Amino acid sequence: MRGAPVSPIPPAAGERRAVGGYTSQYRISSELILQQLRDGTLRWIRVADPEAGRVDDLQIGTESRVDAFQVKSSLYGGNFSFSDLTRGTGSEPSLIAQLADGWRRLRVIRPGYRIVVHLISNQIPSVADHLPADSSPPSPRHFSAFLEQAWKPAHAGLSGYGFGQPSAWAHTWESLRKSSGLLKEDWEAFIRDCELEFGHQELAAEEIEGRAREIFRTDLDHIFQFLLKTVADPKKVIELTRDQLLVGLEWTARFELRSRHDFPIDEVLYLPIKESVRQLEHAFETLPGGYLALLGTPGSGKSSLGTQTLRHRSDRTIRYYAFVPDAQDPSVLRGESVNFLHDMVLAIERAGFQVGTSPSRFDRTQLLERFHKQLDLLHQDWETAGRKTVIFIDGLDHIDREQHPNRSLLQDLPLPHQVPDGVYIVLGSQADAPFPTQVQFEVRKPDRRIEIRPLSREGVFQVIDRVRLGEISQDQKESIYTLTAGHPLALSYLVNRLREANKPQDVQAILDTTEPYKGNILGQYHSYWRQIEDDVELVRLLGHLTRLRRVIDLIWVETWATQTIVSRLRLRFAHYFRREDNNRWYFFHNSFRLFLLDRTAESSPGVVDQLRDRSFHKNLAEICISMHTESPWAWEALHHLVR
Repeated sequence: MRGAPVSPIPPAAGERRAVGGYTSQYRISSELILQQLRDGTLRWIRVADPEAGRVDDLQIGTESRVDAFQVKSSLYGGNFSFSDLTRGTGSEPSLIAQLADGWRRLRVIRPGYRIVVHLISNQIPSVADHLPADSSPPSPRHFSAFLEQAWKPAHAGLSGYGFGQPSAWAHTWESLRKSSGLLKEDWEAFIRDCELEFGHQELAAEEIEGRAREIFRTDLDHIFQFLLKTVADPKKVIELTRDQLLVGLEWTARFELRSRHDFPIDEVLYLPIKESVRQLEHAFETLPGGYLALLGTPGSGKSSLGTQTLRHRSDRTIRYYAFVPDAQDPSVLRGESVNFLHDMVLAIERAGFQVGTSPSRFDRTQLLERFHKQLDLLHQDWETAGRKTVIFIDGLDHIDREQHPNRSLLQDLPLPHQVPDGVYIVLGSQADAPFPTQVQFEVRKPDRRIEIRPLSREGVFQVIDRVRLGEISQDQKESIYTLTAGHPLALSYLVNRLREANKPQDVQAILDTTEPYKGNILGQYHSYWRQIEDDVELVRLLGHLTRLRRVIDLIWVETWATQTIVSRLRLRFAHYFRREDNNRWYFFHNSFRLFLLDRTAESSPGVVDQLRDRSFHKNLAEICISMHTESPWAWEALHHLVR
């Protein structure tokens, strides 16, 4: 680059002292930042940057581009003439020279980025001035005509326009170029990288409908106040990354999902139930859209089937899990309507369907409005591009049974007539009883209801072969199929037990003592419970373990429970747990944890005593409090005290 910087004194220094006079500048900057945050393109901002010359009002950095802004606003608007752009005042260079200087500086500072400088003004181009011209002047000859006939085509890169091209505006171009201080070889590139934005008006909140209007106004004001505070800060903070900006605004949560929506699948034990998959696929192919229900008993594999089936379809898929095994976030958050709506709106936005001018707040009214508008956008996309959208909402039986939210997400599901063609909402649950009345009526139609079937005999044999149990005879395979009736969870428990068998006779002994699955996994749990319910110490240990939020670390457990009791747990209950290693265990299925929660709190058969439940949490709180402060278990004391 050629040419010396126009202004030797960093203008940002004076700007920090006079921040009170820059209201319009920072109002416009606030709007620009909000737009870029909303679009998801903003990577960083710089404010009052002494290195940027006169385009120091605001810089916004994206992946490969830097936009630098200079704001010139007049209280009463008015006209902006060619002379206003090209004439300097005293030691102050012309505006076009200031823009050119900032452009040159930033190209040196940010090599590899496209630098675009912006002049933003609320004034409108003059139609009363007379621009420099030669013997063949253009007509009309005012600044507004020059912008339309010459500047805008040249800025757009259209051939035949701009400096060096024979035209009636040639004299004007040369006058403008000289005023910029740029040499001829830089001028053409600068024209394409300079935005002259006149007649700027703040985005009118009155044009925004409903609750979004108030939120938009509040958001703009919040960014405005934050910018003023940042520029006036004695620390002289200049650059903020997107994350730092969101932290400063306290907006981080608005741009993040409240919960992760990845459902773990054991690829060894999972086998698609072909008939159920065919039913689901058939519904997608024959129905125009609307609700579908994927129903099954605990452990029947409905969550895995829905997750895996949708994973391999070309449809756009949005997932929401009201329950995920071993998730680190509090499960109660997932059933709350506002969290559901936030995650749903954000996930659909990430798929390219954005509604509104502000990032979503945790505001149910705003989120509901956006969700329904997004459904309409998804419908329009289906009409134009032919792509379907499947929204999978799973684990709904957990909400009323375990989570008890203030307002359940079930209350804010769209009514059937509000789900447009091209959009399918698949609800996963043990039964349809929790669904809203109209949704329940809809999914009781045979073509909208998929009840998970058991694995076939061949499917059970395939799982047995996958896990490589060793010497298993054909008769024993038949016994496994008979004992489990093709129920995936019953099969998994039995396979887990058989993995521990070292001899053929051990395999047979396990098969001989296994309670057959008879339509409900709770029956198996009860049968096994009866065998140990008189073992007071083991029952007490199970009562503590089932109330833990974290992974069950048996080494830690042995610091407060005897090794003998833990050994009995390992011997008798290992198959009910997924084992990360020999000492880190997780409940294999949540249904067993829920079963134990009730059984260990019973004062008499079928009567759950809340005092007993609290006493387990009290003991766990005391254990956690006794841990060293650096122990992760020490942090669990608060949870158990609350419970």
